[in-house]
Amino acid sequence: MTKRQPSPDEVLAIIVDQYRHASQVDPEFEPDVVLSFDSTIADWRIACDLVGLERLGHALNETWGMALKQDDWEALLEPEGQRTLRALCEVIAKHALIETMPDKALLGGLCQSNRAFRAIRDVLLSLGVPRIEIRLETPLSPLLTRFRGRLLVPCINLAPGALPPIAHVGHVYRLIHGGAAIAFVVGLVLGIFKSTLVVVPLGVFALGMGLGLLPFPMFQGRIEVPGIRTLGELAECLGAQCNRQTIGEPPADASGLPAA
Repeated sequence: MTKRQPSPDEVLAIIVDQYRHASQVDPEFEPDVVLSFDSTIADWRIACDLVGLERLGHALNETWGMALKQDDWEALLEPEGQRTLRALCEVIAKHALIETMPDKALLGGLCQSNRAFRAIRDVLLSLGVPRIEIRLETPLSPLLTRFRGRLLVPCINLAPGALPPIAHVGHVYRLIHGGAAIAFVVGLVLGIFKSTLVVVPLGVFALGMGLGLLPFPMFQGRIEVPGIRTLGELAECLGAQCNRQTIGEPPADASGLPAA
């Protein structure tokens, strides 16, 4: 797949869009946080529930395909209350490569949606999906549920802000995690009062967390992009965003309309 070096603005847009999607499915994320170049590393870590600073550099190397040393990351990220995303984005822009639209579509055309589909196809091929299964009418949700960030992140890199926020759906999944959350709170309350009944809600919590780890669709739920059902629709959405960027229009919001 074609890759290129991003600008600091593009790096920030990708970071913001990654937060926008992840905050919809991860309850540990802080909702409605506005990230900008002036946001501190501490603001970013709290909003996105990131790992500790010692592991964050390694995670960033993996995410952006870089090879910075731990000393370099420490100088860039600490003290976290003073370092900002501007410096981080500038360093990532110098060392990272991100997915980009191929110059031409599958049959040599220049249509943005066809070029986007070729890019999506290349990502799926690299993930081991057979070529015959990659069609315009191929459902998106099973692939997104299976590959998660390995498919979502390249799409974000191609066109930050293009996709509506993802959703983690499934009645059994929600029931298990909702029940586990309630059981945890009840267990904390009973623990404060030193009740012997505390073992019951904590047992329910442990059971819920255990079921959530089982590799069955019923317990895992599924990942969807509201309004986008197939790979063809995904390509159209990404291609439309690239068209707006090419002619200088403002990016679209989650409804598909140009943002104010």
